[in-house]
Parts: sequence; C-alpha cells; structure tokens
Amino acid sequence: GGDVSVQSRTSYSLDWETEGSGCKSSGLLHFALPHQVEVMGDATTTQSSGAIVLRSSTRGQMVGQVTTSGSWTLSEPEADDEVDFYPASKPSADVVSQIGLLSTLQSDIDSTWTLDTGSWYYNGKAYQKYASLCLMAADSSVVGADTTLLRSCLSKLQTLIAPFVNNTFSVPLVYETTYKGIVTSQVFTSNDVNVEFGNGVYNDHHYHYGYWVTASAILKKLDPSWSGMTQLETMVWTLLRDVANPSSDDAYFPKFRHFSWYLGHSYSHGVTPMADGKDEESTSEDVNFYYGMMLWGKVTENQAVEDLGSLMLRLKARAVRTYFLMTSDNTIHPPQFVPNHVTGIFFDNKADYATWFSAEKYCIHGIQMIPVSPINGLVRTTTFIQEEWDDILSKEAIVTGADTTNAWLSLLLVNEAAINRAGALSKMVTATMDDGLTRSWALYNAASRGGSTMSSSETKLVTLAPSSTKSTPIPTTAALDVNQGTRPPSATPTVTSAPTATPGATTLVPISKISKAEVAISQTEIIAKDPATAAPSTMALPTSAATFPTATRPRIVETTAPDATTGTHYPGWTSIPPGWTSIPPGWTSIPPGWTSIPPGWTSYTPGVVVPADTSASAAA
Repeated sequence: GGDVSVQSRTSYSLDWETEGSGCKSSGLLHFALPHQVEVMGDATTTQSSGAIVLRSSTRGQMVGQVTTSGSWTLSEPEADDEVDFYPASKPSADVVSQIGLLSTLQSDIDSTWTLDTGSWYYNGKAYQKYASLCLMAADSSVVGADTTLLRSCLSKLQTLIAPFVNNTFSVPLVYETTYKGIVTSQVFTSNDVNVEFGNGVYNDHHYHYGYWVTASAILKKLDPSWSGMTQLETMVWTLLRDVANPSSDDAYFPKFRHFSWYLGHSYSHGVTPMADGKDEESTSEDVNFYYGMMLWGKVTENQAVEDLGSLMLRLKARAVRTYFLMTSDNTIHPPQFVPNHVTGIFFDNKADYATWFSAEKYCIHGIQMIPVSPINGLVRTTTFIQEEWDDILSKEAIVTGADTTNAWLSLLLVNEAAINRAGALSKMVTATMDDGLTRSWALYNAASRGGSTMSSSETKLVTLAPSSTKSTPIPTTAALDVNQGTRPPSATPTVTSAPTATPGATTLVPISKISKAEVAISQTEIIAKDPATAAPSTMALPTSAATFPTATRPRIVETTAPDATTGTHYPGWTSIPPGWTSIPPGWTSIPPGWTSIPPGWTSYTPGVVVPADTSASAAA
C-alpha cells in the first residue's frame, strides 16, 4: 500500500509502505504507468538499459522503477493560467452581434426554469446550465454595461436552488454511516440500490456533485454577498468532502473516495463488485468536478483548495489524453482499437467501445463532451477533435442528415466548432439542445473557438453592488439517537417494501479551527511549503457544521460469503417492514417505537450522535 502527499500546486509524491531494511539497501521495485514515466524525475523508461517492462491489462506498458526512498516524486508542470470561468479566447462584441447572442441569451433567461425534484444528477446539470447564463449576463462584450439581465438571472438562480441550499428536495441528501458519505435518500425510500445511477452505493458522485460545485462557484463569483451564501458554502464544502476529502483523519469521510492518484483519474463505480474491475466512462464530467473544485478554491480565496483542485485537474486531463481519448499515434491500446478514438467504458481489465445506455457512436463520443464548458479544451486537443471528426463523427447520420432534432447533435456541434466554427454555428441556430445546455451557452462557447476573439483576461465584467440583505440561517435539526442492530451472518431479514421513516440527524461539525493560516476540512496530510520558512505547514479544506439526516445500509461485500450487516431504526417508526416478525433469542426488550424485531438479530447498540462543536465559534 501507500499514500499520497502534495507538496505544491505542481508536485506530489506517492509514498509506498515497506517493511524491513531491504528498500533502503537494495531499493524498492515498483512499476510505473506511461503517464507517470513522463513526469517522474530520473525515471527508467522502456528504452533504458536493463529496463523491466510488463504489459498492463488496459494502460499500456509498465516500467519497473527502483527507489531506495520508497517514494516517487511526480510533477504536473502544464500551465493552468487559462483555467477560468470563461473561455480562454472569448467572442468579441462584433461576433456577439453577428450571431445574435444577446437576444438568444435574453430568451434563455426569460424562459421557464425548472428542476426535476427526483434527481440530484439532472438537477445538478440544470443548475450549472442556468448558472452559465449568468456568466454571459456578466460579460460586457455581450450585455454592455447593463446589469438588468444579470440581476434577473441571479435572482432566478437563487430562487431555483433554495431546495439545495436547505436540503429540502423531495429526495433530500442523507449522510450514510456505513461507507460514510452523502447519498440520495431515494435509495432508502425505494429500497433499490440502482436508483439515481447507483448514487446510494457511491456510483458517480464526482459526476453528480461536480455540477453543484461548479455552478456554486459561478454564483459565488457573481454575487458573493448573496444572503444564502453561508448555507450554500456549507453544502458545497460537504460535497467536496464526500468526493475529494484529502485527510485520513476525517472521521466522517474517506480519503479521496473516487480519485486514484496512481491511475491519475477517478473511478465512477462505487462499492459493488464488477467482473472486469471498476470503471470510468464520462471523463468530461470527472474533469468538471476538479474544475469546479479549483474555481471554488479561487472564489473562496482558499489557496490550498485551489492548488489541490488545479493539481488534480491537470493530472486528470493528462490521464484522459493518455488513456481515454486516442489520437492516431496512441501506443497504449491495440492498433486495431485506436481508430475508435475514444475507449468508451474503461474498466481495469478491458476497454469497451460502448456506453451504459446506448450503442450509438454519437453517444459513445458525446458522453465525453458533457458538460460544455471552458475546460473542455484542456482535454480535447485540436488534433484529437480533427481526427475524431474526420474518422467517426462526420459520418454519423445525425451530422450528415438535415434533421437537427437529436439533442446529441448540439454537443457534437460545439465540439466541431474548434475545427469548423462557421459550419457549426450555422447548424446550432436551429439544433435541439441537450438538456444540460442552453442555445446561448452553446453559441458563446462555439464562437470562442478561433477568429475575432478576445482573451478572457481582457474581459470586463458587469458588477453588482454588494447585497445588504442579511442571511437567514437554515434551521438545524436536533440530533437524534440512531438505534442500530447487528445480525449474525446466518440471519437474513427479509424486507419486501420500504418503510415510512423519519430519519434522525447527524451534525457534521468542524474537526479543527478555521483561520486564514490553517483552515480545515479536518486534520489533513496536504503539505504546503511555506515560502518564508521553507517548513511544511498543515493545510486543509474548510468545513462548517452541516446537518443531514442519517441513514445506514447493510455493508456490501465483494464475495458471495455472508457478512454481518447493519440495520437502522429511525426514530418515529411505529411499525416494522414486512417480513420482520419476531424478536431474536437473547433479547429482553425492543427499542422504543418498534413493535417487533427482525428474525435472527442478536444484538442492539445505540448509534453515536455527534454533538455540536461549541468551540467552533472561537475559530478565527
């Protein structure tokens, strides 16, 4: 095993755990993947004399590295100066006028905005879609000096996300206590682990929550004094902890749940077993999370978060260009597979040119393009786009035909604009838009691809006067006991339908003080070099108290052998789910509110309630 430590915005190390003295005397032999060899100091390459080379299952040739330190130091020196809320080269006022962008933006902002109350994924897509409208409404090259459109956009956006800020959607988020994370409550109310793409078993959190993080960064940039900002920040920090907590000491979330620092990318699959190993499909949605993390660090003036997001973003982007998006000179994959240009579903043990939902090529390629944002160009090079278009996409019927009603076409057209801006823009005027894309944002991004553009650093933004409205805090639910029972491996309680439950609540409290010098998501192992003293200083991501309902699921194991699982009694239950009919041997009483106990249960332990941290108010 091993661990990761981050030295700076551009440098990190993988530190291997070793036993005995052999590592220091003879050296540790470990194998590096192609993307690691590129950026490793004094790396042994495939051309090195005496190199030991092995073939990995899906990631090309691995080269043996010998180190007496038990550590690899790697760097991501690629510049990220152009990673911003806006495209690196934005459309000029002349181009904006030519494509009628202002009137299209006005129409998009004036349209009816809705959220699907049953889906955190689709709601997140909608939130980022609408937030992007506000970015354009703040661009003086689009709206001049008029703030009317921006004010209207922000007002609608803030009203729209009130259920997120207050966690009052019909399927609110809950804190799950077995694997320790934030999941949709729908997995419990429906008694189905497959709902919401498996969010309840930790599938796709970096996809789902990336939209909320990125959109919230946009909102904070444009209206930092909004009355609901304190509550919004609490929600965003909590989602960041769920996906990218950097600390081993955080009692509430695992360290880097989805991201593999060894592979350079995230896994989309959660805690259930897969025959071909875990997988990653939508690399662009993965990129969107770390893009949002970097932007969030920037707007909250948290340098440690911005640096970590930047490092993870650039590492992820390079891994995608190495393994997932294939130009004709790709040597990672078999030559007969490279002409596909995208790998599709990328498992540990196979690459499957497919998606989970469609066999259409435009879907296999289009899923690597969402959401449309300024960060797409960091991953999708012009060379790749040209080859993919010439060999695959230009031949698809939705491109060659006259019908423009297939919403996937809108994504392909924004992508095509990098190599054929005029042609793409002409079709985009009438094409049906993807559900996560507005016509004005599609035009804006497509028009930024070459010719008659201006640098994003030259952009003048329309600014609003600070709001004087005081924040109204979110009501805090009183913490309640979570009564847990443990059954032996031989017992299998049958639950045929989900009970009506009133969840208790666990309050996630700060684990350490918050100040400008040392902020905390928890005690963390992110090490930043202090330029004044050259001494390492502990830095971390901030956290504030957040209240979520608590839910506990049976532990999922990757073997067919039975294992102990955890059942939860929610305060407020007055009856038992069908199939729970008897009291187990050895029990002398049952929890308050229960009328019977599941068969086979032999123990009962009150759950832990985390008290409010009264010392948090003393934090600077």
